[in-house]
Amino acid sequence: MGVFAEVIEKDEECVYRHMGFHCFSWSVGGGGSVLFWLDRWCSDDALCHLFSRLFRLACLPLAWVLQMAVSGSFVHDKWLSFFKRDLRPFELQQLGELRRVIGGWRLLPTVPDRLIWEPALHGGFSVKELSLLMHSFSLSGDAVGAFRVWDLGVPPKIQCFVWFVLLERLPTLVMLQARGVHVGASSLACVFCGTGCDEIQHILYDCSLARHVWDGFFRWWRVACVRPQLLGEFIDQGFGSFFSGFHRQWWLVGCAAVLWTLWLARNEVIFRGKSLELVELCCLVKLRSFFWVKADALDCFFDEAQWWCCPLDCSFPIAGRAVRHGIEWSPPLAGFWKFNVDGSARGKPGPAGCGGVLRDGDGHIIALFSGPLGILDSNVAEIRAIAAALDILVEGRWEGVSSFVIESDSAVALSWILHKERRPWSLDRWFRDIDGACLMLPCVCFNHVLREANALADVLAKGGVDRADWLFLCS
Repeated sequence: MGVFAEVIEKDEECVYRHMGFHCFSWSVGGGGSVLFWLDRWCSDDALCHLFSRLFRLACLPLAWVLQMAVSGSFVHDKWLSFFKRDLRPFELQQLGELRRVIGGWRLLPTVPDRLIWEPALHGGFSVKELSLLMHSFSLSGDAVGAFRVWDLGVPPKIQCFVWFVLLERLPTLVMLQARGVHVGASSLACVFCGTGCDEIQHILYDCSLARHVWDGFFRWWRVACVRPQLLGEFIDQGFGSFFSGFHRQWWLVGCAAVLWTLWLARNEVIFRGKSLELVELCCLVKLRSFFWVKADALDCFFDEAQWWCCPLDCSFPIAGRAVRHGIEWSPPLAGFWKFNVDGSARGKPGPAGCGGVLRDGDGHIIALFSGPLGILDSNVAEIRAIAAALDILVEGRWEGVSSFVIESDSAVALSWILHKERRPWSLDRWFRDIDGACLMLPCVCFNHVLREANALADVLAKGGVDRADWLFLCS
């Protein structure tokens, strides 16, 4: 079955509305291609429906229009010969009404008959025109709750990916084997759990890892969800459609991010032998969905820290509110990359953690980290975060980039970095590491920002307090 045939099968109501019998009629020319009784050509309905009694008595129920005319006209005296028996009085009345309906028509032998598709302005059918009509139908409210892939506020590549998921056309190992590609009998197992098969339903929905990612996603949105058994059914239902308005759109974007993250994780295992932990996958889902939503929703101001707690609490309309300059993250100067860092402690001292995120000039995340530090105060945690960021910059291979900005919301930590006479002697080890890393980098500078502009690093630092191990992601 082709892709378009599967589209028709999945949305029968919409297709019938634009492709049913009522959508087609004939423009009669010579009459040699149009069925007199069964086609729509002279009225809004077929003559077999308008004059059902006469149709049952017709000698030629499949007669062409041309066969029912004499010299191109329907005004003639041979009508009674077209029926199986003599007509009764009330049947003659129907015949008189039929002749009045078609009496004004005259056939034109030199003009070909033409099939008209009425939904199109020009009358000609095209798949593109049908696709546009189906799309407008989905947005009109007639298809309540229906999920439309092409309405997703995600990059076109992700829209196509979700579309292939819905059509079960992803190149999984099971799909490749069905197409005759030799993949080896032992390689069909799921790369995540090793028990199921490498097929769409399992790796994106039924696998134990996939279930944990979905469960984490639902908890993030504060949703108690009983999922359908089939992934296709779940997608068709708009992934549950728990919300309305822009929150529903964000929910759909987040669900697309879950699917995309699981698919990329599967590919990492197969092609690079690299596996990601559950916490890393959940972090990537939040990152991807945040940037897709932020790029699509220009009429909202985002509190980035709240997004990581729950998307339902992170935004409000810009209208009527002046956003202070510097309240959001700003890109670095041309040729620089920016590393935002932060430290967090629950007490003085108390359980501490640090985190940071490296972005390029376009705001794309290059790397991030988050991890525990033990029992420290917040200022020491800030210094440890700066040291960790510099270690990453020294160890990493950043082709074409040699200039970096370290940005923190701690004025105390930055004053220690920039003024050696103010440094506490107890942190001498970390300051020596920081100074050594700065000498190994061609150009590195430090900058202080407001906490709101350091939101993602703040979230990573607070999350690092509760982590058992360090999280490090690099693109």
